[in-house]
Amino acid sequence: MKILKFFATWCKPCNTVTEMFKEFKEIPIENIDIDENEDLITKYNIRSVPTLILIDEKENILYRQVGVPSNLSFLDEYIK
Repeated sequence: MKILKFFATWCKPCNTVTEMFKEFKEIPIENIDIDENEDLITKYNIRSVPTLILIDEKENILYRQVGVPSNLSFLDEYIK
């Protein structure tokens, strides 16, 4: 299981999400710059940033969060 974090360097809300995950170690995070990864943008149907997608080992989408989450508690059930 891992988190795909779609972001852009010019996106201020993306910086907020980056700060939220600074101390987060429970699930690996793959940072994906939308300006450099068109294939993944298409594959995961990314329409805006920040977008967080939790995927399992087979790349099935378990959870999708568009925008800045109020906190990271939405990940609690997946961490257990």
